Amino acid sequence: RDQRKKCCRLYHSKCDLMYQSSLITDKASGFEYIREHKVAALLEELVSCILQTKPTNVFPVLIEHLSGSDRMHNVLANGKTLWEEGKWDQACELLRRGVAGQKKPRQVVDDELAEQCAEACVMIAKLRKQQAEDGSRVKHKGLTAVPVRSRKNSQEEATYKRKLQDEAVQYFQLAVAYDARHTSEKSLLAMECEVYILDIWNDQSDSSNWEKALQLCRDLLNRPRSTSSWDDDGRDSEDEDDEVAPPNEVEGMEPETVLRLRIIEVDLLDKLDRNQEAAVFATKLVEEYNRSGPAWTIYQRVYSKLGGGVAAAVGAKEKAEFYEWFPSFVDTPPEFTTPCFNWQKDLEMSMNPESLKTALDVVDECAKHKDWAVWLGGIAFHGPTYHELIEDAAYSHLENWALTGQEEQQENQHRVGTICLALLHEPQPKTARKAGRLVAKLGDARALDVLVKLLPQDVYLERMNIADSLALLRDPWCIPRLVSMMQHNIVMHREQSFSPKGPPQSGSFEYKPSLLVCDCILALGGFIVNTTGSGWPADLNATEAAQQALENTLKQMEAEGGDHRQSEFANHAAAALLVGLMVCGKSPTDTKVERLANMLCAQGSVISPHLAKWLDENGAPLWAHWPQLLGRTQAALP
Repeated sequence: RDQRKKCCRLYHSKCDLMYQSSLITDKASGFEYIREHKVAALLEELVSCILQTKPTNVFPVLIEHLSGSDRMHNVLANGKTLWEEGKWDQACELLRRGVAGQKKPRQVVDDELAEQCAEACVMIAKLRKQQAEDGSRVKHKGLTAVPVRSRKNSQEEATYKRKLQDEAVQYFQLAVAYDARHTSEKSLLAMECEVYILDIWNDQSDSSNWEKALQLCRDLLNRPRSTSSWDDDGRDSEDEDDEVAPPNEVEGMEPETVLRLRIIEVDLLDKLDRNQEAAVFATKLVEEYNRSGPAWTIYQRVYSKLGGGVAAAVGAKEKAEFYEWFPSFVDTPPEFTTPCFNWQKDLEMSMNPESLKTALDVVDECAKHKDWAVWLGGIAFHGPTYHELIEDAAYSHLENWALTGQEEQQENQHRVGTICLALLHEPQPKTARKAGRLVAKLGDARALDVLVKLLPQDVYLERMNIADSLALLRDPWCIPRLVSMMQHNIVMHREQSFSPKGPPQSGSFEYKPSLLVCDCILALGGFIVNTTGSGWPADLNATEAAQQALENTLKQMEAEGGDHRQSEFANHAAAALLVGLMVCGKSPTDTKVERLANMLCAQGSVISPHLAKWLDENGAPLWAHWPQLLGRTQAALP
């Protein structure tokens, strides 16, 4: 009875036991479920796990006492939880145990159970595939990839990756088996799994796997499976009725995937030294996809091996370079012309001072081109490799296009917003800073979800400034996300501070959760400045919510004390609150205002360059009343 009381108290405090289980609708019903099923041993184990404050250990215990669809439901729910927490090996082990406890694919009668088993297999396979791509030098903390030390040599690393790849293939194949247990037709899930298998086999240096990959590729494209020689007309010499080139559309498959499969097919033929056959397919490929950089690249590679194909290869190389310059989000690049190709070459020379003026003129010409969005998007995409003035000019032209004009302004804003959102997918920090700021400045409603997903990744020394972009977006729903991320990274900062072996220091990618804490604090302060007087609905009082979050953070930092970073968090919160209160019309003699100002003006209070820059941009109402703070801010400016 005493243990039950303790267990119930923990239910309603820290341990959200079985929170992913649909069998248990709320915390209090957990014991009712156990009592109804008379699982005394389960109760004892659950109490033991909870009293040790290890709720994750409850999942396997619960799973062992369930069967069929109920078991797999819990396996999937808790596997996803472990995946999101960055415990990938534990997630794979739990999912593997769940699948291993079921019947073989052909013996499964329950459709729901078969779908759950297929989903679990896909989850294992994707995790292992990603681990193979990352290698042993990357681990995951929550949703963030963090570099770690590894003592594996090159041979051990290759063995490690091959083992993970083989396991991924095994579970992708098992997922296909569960999905297609009673039918010969391929579903979308089966096709997706087979494309993943094809990628893995093509990536390996194993000719036997290349043969299997070619057969699989042709199955997906509805190719004939004959391995006999092909004549100059592209027809199988043994079967004149089989078509060589499938249509550009395959039922149930995205056009981009069809193109990728056709490129892989030519690549595999080239690797297997079936040169004549590869040339036939490469020619068909560039005829149908004449504005695809990867298609021209594989064409150039195939023809460079053929006698008499050198001239064709040289022309193909220029076209490959031209079309591959355009980022993947450009659906239809401009047609290849020599002047446009020369534009790209001039831009690449922008780091040379003598060529900078020419490159800037090229940006201006691109902004006047009928395909201005395509060209400016490409320049912004390559911006980190060009001179900074080139990148700035591209974003300036994009902003001008979005904010000027009459009838076409809305359409142009949408196009520029689309470019910026595309640039935010897998961005470099510098690109994310500028694209995120521009799309937020435009107030694009599509930006919120993209920026929120990027926010947890902004934990490295080189900043993306996602929190600042969220503040510029002026959407009240940003506030809870900023507060949540701030609290999470305060905890991560403490773990890093007390950990004897933190992640390795690696330049711009040095792991710095404390910087995201400061960004979130100043974003909340900027939110107060930007939203004041903008007429939010009464039930969405953004200013009050942001102020409350900052006050709570300041109290927490002052109560806990801690290292100099926590003092820096307190200074950032105090500055953000002070500016916010002054902008909202508080008197300089207000008790709270004076306390915050004195805190920042105190001798031991450090104004970081980051904070000084923010104060310089937002602190105008303060300077007449606290000149000392103005002096300290200007002295700390970077």
